[in-house]
Amino acid sequence: MDKVECVVVGAGVIGLAVARELARRGREVIVLEEAEGIGTVTSSRNSEVIHAGIYYPAGSWMARMCVSGKVALYRHCDEHGIPYRNCGKLIVATTPEETAKLQAIRAHAEANGVADMQTLSGPAARELVSEPIKACCSSTIVSGPVRASARATASPTTPAPTTMVSTSADMRAPLQGRLLHARPPTASPAKDSW
Repeated sequence: MDKVECVVVGAGVIGLAVARELARRGREVIVLEEAEGIGTVTSSRNSEVIHAGIYYPAGSWMARMCVSGKVALYRHCDEHGIPYRNCGKLIVATTPEETAKLQAIRAHAEANGVADMQTLSGPAARELVSEPIKACCSSTIVSGPVRASARATASPTTPAPTTMVSTSADMRAPLQGRLLHARPPTASPAKDSW
């Protein structure tokens, strides 16, 4: 093969997703990976947490990408059977002064489009977690799943999980499979290569 239309360097989550989209659009694609296996470099070393966009500057590119990206990622995981856990995020005020900070965090998050935050009492927050929260005062913000008994003491909004965890290996495998089937290959890949 002397020529190829597209070369993607790196077979991590991003490289595989880009290669798959190019192949889906009818391009001939080769993915190059220096490591012995796919996704064993950067993709395997990230936190594997999908962030809600709570803290980024309002209107920033990062805030917009977090909010729209998490929606797309939930949909992608659901459509392709990729396991994930809706773990939510509990931000705790330990003093009355921090309660005001929590309200500012919530307002900032809502300005970014994070719409599933709730204010909980200290006792309601303690009920949500397995480890003790000793110094939790009357106001806590939660983003994510809330048990029914805690929901009764929270604001009337029903939460939609914001923060999620999924493993990079679970994300890579379906991308690899869909890339291989995105377009009939023009040549068979070499053994253990892309």
